[in-house]
Amino acid sequence: MRARRRHLFLLGHMRSYSSVLSHILGSHAQIDGYCETHIKYRTGFDLWRLQRRVPKLTGEPLRGDYVLDKVLHDYPIAPSILNSSRTRGIVLVRRPGASVRSIIEMGLTHSPVPWHRDFEQVARYYETRLAGLLRLTGVILKPRRPRAASKVEPSPLMAKLQDPPAVQCRSTHSSGARPVARVLPAARRVVARRSS
Repeated sequence: MRARRRHLFLLGHMRSYSSVLSHILGSHAQIDGYCETHIKYRTGFDLWRLQRRVPKLTGEPLRGDYVLDKVLHDYPIAPSILNSSRTRGIVLVRRPGASVRSIIEMGLTHSPVPWHRDFEQVARYYETRLAGLLRLTGVILKPRRPRAASKVEPSPLMAKLQDPPAVQCRSTHSSGARPVARVLPAARRVVARRSS
């Protein structure tokens, strides 16, 4: 096993196309893993736990330079882990109306989890998770060490999707992004229009 593997966190929310992206990333020879491990990242020991858990979940030994974890819920991630030169983060956000509608449809057809069918609880999850992603994005973008800036361009595959995820790699202070408190009413209006 390599002594110093790097870590790649796919930070998103439920129904944000995170499974598609994690499988695409996980199919690359330098990336191991493609699923959620539900680890709380408080110390460097938790990164070691990730390296142990991914082979158990995938049934494959670690071979690449990066170990991937998909984080869709507000599990703690220490800033020292996100700020490490050995860590990269990808933040994935889908539009509120499409996300809420997709979670509810999943709840009605596939999920035994009761809150997946409750509009208020699903909207609260989306709003809370978006606030958490904004906090994590602030940690990721905080100046900490010299690093080459990168811009993510959507691939032709993502352009063909009916509702591609929003990919944004800039500070929310300068982006003009709408505050979370204004996103929830917009999601409610979209879902209400589609259901009537």
